[in-house]
Amino acid sequence: MKKIIIVICFVFAVIPATKLRAWDRGIHSGIVALAEANLTQTAKKNLRSYFNNESLVLWAQWTDDLEQCKGHEQLRNYHNVALTTKGAIMPIKKAAKSKNKFLKTALAMEGLEKSLKELSSYKTLDAEKVRELVCMVMTILADIHCPSHYIFDKMTEDDLRPEYYRDNNTKPENFLRLWEAGAFQANFSVWRAREYVHQLSRLTQEQINETVSGSLKSWIEKNARNYANLSSYVKNHPIMLKKQYRLKSSDYRLWLNTVNPVAVDAVQKAGYRIARVLNGIFDDTILEVSLN
Repeated sequence: MKKIIIVICFVFAVIPATKLRAWDRGIHSGIVALAEANLTQTAKKNLRSYFNNESLVLWAQWTDDLEQCKGHEQLRNYHNVALTTKGAIMPIKKAAKSKNKFLKTALAMEGLEKSLKELSSYKTLDAEKVRELVCMVMTILADIHCPSHYIFDKMTEDDLRPEYYRDNNTKPENFLRLWEAGAFQANFSVWRAREYVHQLSRLTQEQINETVSGSLKSWIEKNARNYANLSSYVKNHPIMLKKQYRLKSSDYRLWLNTVNPVAVDAVQKAGYRIARVLNGIFDDTILEVSLN
């Protein structure tokens, strides 16, 4: 394990961060902190026995880093979800065989299904394998709450990389990076893991039950409906239209205030839902979340 982590750290140090992950490192850590705060005592105790009594937050980026190591390249396909134009989850085999290069690598459901299937019998696995699978589940579940990680059938490069300009910059920025970090961190850039828990772990039990009810499929397809028209929404905001996709700093702040709630909601849901999945696996009194 130590050798693997050393290799990961070296690779991470020399590869540009923008090529590695969905949510940035801070948001991933915050999501996992929120999830850990909502584990049952039994689940928390069981997980600590596999993680050497360490916080799960220390492992929030483990899978994203591991995928950069030789032999683990397949993990890079586990960030995005492939969907039909109507927002239904596309069968894994159909996505993998698609001629659309974006759909072919949108195999998050494959990674999630495999990991959850193996974790269902975690008591028969060694600690290292359990840690690997838990990290995989945490990362994928966090990613599928990131609006830019939903790949709809017939999406084009322009659909996935719509661009805008700030101030007098000649180099455009894209909405991919906006949703992955900017829409959240622009307002809460100083947040650390503790702030995520303090500010976002505030739902009532009734609200939590509503947030985590249903299957993984229902969560994802509900997200898909919410995220389907986000690019159109942010591009057709009155400020954006007025400036023809060029924003002054003051306009940019006002525009972010309209899209920030979507990112906050996604982060909050990710934390609670990761907790729900882990509680169902590591607490025998809690029913496991079904895939379908």
